[in-house]
Amino acid sequence: MSGKADKRKCKQDNNVDPRECSKDQIKNCHGEVKKHSFKNDKKNEWTTHKARYERLLKSLSTVADTNGFMLNSDNERIQKVVGLMTENLVAEGKPFCPCKQSHPLNTVKDVVCPCPEWKTEIEKDGHCFCRLFFRKTK
Repeated sequence: MSGKADKRKCKQDNNVDPRECSKDQIKNCHGEVKKHSFKNDKKNEWTTHKARYERLLKSLSTVADTNGFMLNSDNERIQKVVGLMTENLVAEGKPFCPCKQSHPLNTVKDVVCPCPEWKTEIEKDGHCFCRLFFRKTK
């Protein structure tokens, strides 16, 4: 921990600062589920299009909820995948999957997110290839 000491304590263990918990501990111990948002992030190094990123992220979150899935709880992974997808959206008008795209992007052959295989991948592996969408945990 760096900087000034923080007096906040963990809800479960009064001796632990919540910033010292692992991501799993924060989710389980503190009952917090981080919202993926530019507003909560210092900087997304993968895109400079904040408003487009926010709209796309909201749309992907809705797609996940509607289909009984959830987005990855790893904010860094969300920033990378959705950030690169935002760049594809701005450049080509569609949210091409950055994980399955060819380089350079081929708008004829590359797939738009969610890809046709996403539900099969989640059923088989618990997450899609990009690790963007996950099966909801019970």
